[in-house]
This record gives sequence, C-alpha cells and structure tokens, in this order.
Amino acid sequence: MIKTLPSLSPNRSTYRVLLSRSCRESNSSLSSYQKVLNLMVNNEFKPNQVTVDVVIRSLCSVKRVDYVVLLVMEFSLKHSKPDIFTYNFLVKSLCKSRILNSVYSFIDEMKNIFNIKPDLITCTILIDNVCNAKNICEADRLVGMLKKCGLKPDAFMYDTIMKGYCTLSKGIQAFRIYK
Repeated sequence: MIKTLPSLSPNRSTYRVLLSRSCRESNSSLSSYQKVLNLMVNNEFKPNQVTVDVVIRSLCSVKRVDYVVLLVMEFSLKHSKPDIFTYNFLVKSLCKSRILNSVYSFIDEMKNIFNIKPDLITCTILIDNVCNAKNICEADRLVGMLKKCGLKPDAFMYDTIMKGYCTLSKGIQAFRIYK
C-alpha cells in the first residue's frame, strides 16, 4: 500500500516569504518579484498591508529605495494603501539614503494623493536626519513648521535636536527651541 501526501498549496504567508526573497535578489529589474506578485494575485491572494510592508522592508534592507516609492504608488493604486507606520518606515529609509529632496517630495505626494500627513514621528525622523547632516537651520525650520501645524515636540524630538546641537558644540544654543 502506497501512502500519498496531501495536496499542499501556498498560502498568503508562503507568498510573502517568496516576495521577500525575490526583492533581495541581485536582478535589478525585479522581474522575479513581479512574477511572484502575479502568481499571488492569480491564486486569489490579494496583497494587503502586511504584504506591502514585507516588500518595502525587503527592498529597503538591500538599499533598493529607488524602487520602493514606485512600488508604494503601484500597490496603493492596485492593492493596499500605506498606513502611517509604513509611511514613517519609508521616510526613515529615504533619509538613510541621504536624498532629502526625495524625502520631501515623497511626503508631499503622500499628503496630496493619500491624505497621509506627517506626524510627530515623521518630523522626528526628518529632524534626526538633518541634524546628522549638521544642518541645524533646517532642523529649526522643521520644529517651527511642527509647531505651526499644532503638533507639540516631545522628549524624543528635544533629545534629537539637543544631540544635533551638541554634535556641533552648540549645546547652549539648543535651549532657544524650548521657547
């Protein structure tokens, strides 16, 4: 008597693993990612927010941020819109690539297209980035913009700004932001 194995078929988690691995391949065209995504959709597993996050984190982990913004737009139009957590992760990844103009463009697109507005965490990420780049004037501008939007800086933001000023040996000047 021969025993047969039960028929196995991939589930949503299986596709997420495959997507994650395909995003990390050295193929710059992302054709394997597209094949896995098409297979997932054809097998009636519509990508959801978790799927979007897996793809974004996988691409960012291998420093392929250039593709991420395009993929977020594609996913948003076809599948699932990003939430504030995905948005902040992507802002942080864009900041790490030190493309500040791209960061600001992305933030504007998210506000205009998806009505996702920067929150306190987004602003803290931006301020940390400009402080690391030793651009204290931009950090001050961002704090002013934050206050005009009605958001109140928290301890993390103040610590971030203090670190930026102290890095430039201007710790005493940082106290003016508390006014």
